[in-house]
Amino acid sequence: MKNRFVNLSPSIWRINKTSDQAAEVFLYGDIGGWLVGVTAEDFAKELAGIDVETIDVRLNSGGGSVFEGQAIYNALNRHPAKINVHVDGLAASIASVIAMAGDTINITEGSHIMIHKPWSMAVGDAESMRKEADVLDSLESGIVDIYEARTNKSRKQLENWMAAETWFKGQEAVDSGFADVVTPAKRKKNALSSNMLNCYQNTPIELTEIEQSVPNARDLERILRDVEGLSQKQAKRITSMLLCDGEHDDCRDGNDRLAEEEDQATKLAEFMRSMTL
Repeated sequence: MKNRFVNLSPSIWRINKTSDQAAEVFLYGDIGGWLVGVTAEDFAKELAGIDVETIDVRLNSGGGSVFEGQAIYNALNRHPAKINVHVDGLAASIASVIAMAGDTINITEGSHIMIHKPWSMAVGDAESMRKEADVLDSLESGIVDIYEARTNKSRKQLENWMAAETWFKGQEAVDSGFADVVTPAKRKKNALSSNMLNCYQNTPIELTEIEQSVPNARDLERILRDVEGLSQKQAKRITSMLLCDGEHDDCRDGNDRLAEEEDQATKLAEFMRSMTL
């Protein structure tokens, strides 16, 4: 069993007005704690002083104090502005409860939401321990209430997920009701467009997924000649058959040619066409 005596890490949080009717809240780091975490009192006071129509909450937290986190959730929940939560990296433990305050919940493709049963520490006799267990049961019930209202999942399902310490990544969080929208990861745009990509054995799949264009005849002839080592006549013949599908009279070369060379070119063209279909 892991050691659960945890020192909370320093947090970064701030509330900025981005326009007359919008504000942005950053909650990065642990929730609550002594001098280091985001405290509900300070957060609620500053949030109440923001008079805007929309608040974007950017969340990246591993959790922390249940009571502090619930207070932050309630402060966001009662604010009249529309709350848009963005899970920028992690919303774990009580931070996942804070995320549920969003009228919309966005999660980036690689980010996670984690839910689990609440923890506690106690010192005392058996009766004190039993009382602490009752407190934990009550805290769990309140957390399930919040999850249930936001996700529309059954209490039994939510309790099972919490007991198993369940992590939801990106689309999984949406599918399970803990988020509404997945923000795609930034991808590098493919600048290349060529039907020749389909002729190679190990072309990366992300390159074959882009829309291919009809290749330029001159470029195709050059590739067949310079890369594949074919003669000029073979390259022209194959290009003509590939681009015209070899079915039209105007695609046939009327010049004299060796029967063997024509046969080789025809077979190679058929082979290349089969790979590009």
